[in-house]
Amino acid sequence: MLGTLRFLLAWSVMLSHMPYSPFPINFNPAVSAVIMFYFISGYLMYKSFEKEWNKPLTFTMQTVYFFIKRVLRLFPLYLIVLFLTIMAISLFGQSEIIPLLNQKMSLSKIFLNIILIFNNYVFNPFIIHSLLPHPLIPPTWSLSTEWHFYLLVPVLFVYLQKNSKWFYILFLLSFFFELIAFGFVHPNFNSDNFGYRYIFGVLWIFMFGFVYSKDHRSLFFRFVYL
Repeated sequence: MLGTLRFLLAWSVMLSHMPYSPFPINFNPAVSAVIMFYFISGYLMYKSFEKEWNKPLTFTMQTVYFFIKRVLRLFPLYLIVLFLTIMAISLFGQSEIIPLLNQKMSLSKIFLNIILIFNNYVFNPFIIHSLLPHPLIPPTWSLSTEWHFYLLVPVLFVYLQKNSKWFYILFLLSFFFELIAFGFVHPNFNSDNFGYRYIFGVLWIFMFGFVYSKDHRSLFFRFVYL
């Protein structure tokens, strides 16, 4: 069921990014799909790290194995698509018809795209100029946001297991950070970059999926009795 949901969400993102999108101009389901992906990622990453946590290993090795599996899961397909994109631009040149391929190539741009983790650093105020105007595969900015969450997963897992107040402090800080971002239209601080694209404002969505994965029944009843 979860696989089907992710497939449908991925299709809505793809269709929304087509030159002639089938969706009305004032309706973009890709935004809702990305937010849903954040929640699902939080849900799945708890399950993923829990498997390592249950192994008789040190916390360091549990963390190492977790990241190795994340890399093997994500990078093979990503690098294949990235290679094909680089080849297309190199062979046919910049495309004025397809805006996504209308960008100059450079070694720094290729390197930064390969390591992936900085692909969302094309939005104010954290801009890496050699990545501009966007990553070689533009929607991969969201994968960078995912990776920023992955880097926090081991610490968040331990906090949640110990029922640490720091887990809930981080949750509330991120939640209020997003609320504040939605009240501004400043180029460097607004709902688009800090409330949607950067980890600061969306971390709470990942963490909500994290908590739901740990014990969704108690979470559900907690909301019911509020």
